[in-house]
Amino acid sequence: MIRYTFASLFKSKIKKNEEVVIICSTVFLFSCKSGVDAHKAAIEELGTNWDAATAAATGFSEGLTKDVTGYTEAAAAMTLSEDAVKGLKPDMAAKYAEATAAYKAATVDAYAPIQTELNDFVTMWTEKAAGVTARLKMVLLLVKSKEMLLHK
Repeated sequence: MIRYTFASLFKSKIKKNEEVVIICSTVFLFSCKSGVDAHKAAIEELGTNWDAATAAATGFSEGLTKDVTGYTEAAAAMTLSEDAVKGLKPDMAAKYAEATAAYKAATVDAYAPIQTELNDFVTMWTEKAAGVTARLKMVLLLVKSKEMLLHK
């Protein structure tokens, strides 16, 4: 005999959790309220909000990438040639090397871990968004089917 508890359902993979949430939401949706049109609007709003959140996360990631690229280009534009560095007095060459390292540490090196983590998050979000969108379409199809059955 197979026994499922609420806790065991949520210990499974994220994909399974998403399916459980979508199915439970659908069952709850159909069991609590009559008026299919009200449900359809809420589901469509959820899809729109999800798409907006996806666009916001992607836009933020793209903006950060653009900023890091700008910092890198600015550093390259400010870099002295080897001959110019050799022509500096030793204390000035040391200060130049220190300033260059500090700029790189405060910009490119500081943002690299954030950028990597954000890119990983956006990749995961985009993959999950496709699944959520497909499930929302399935729920809308169920709503439409229920509507057709009720009107016959």
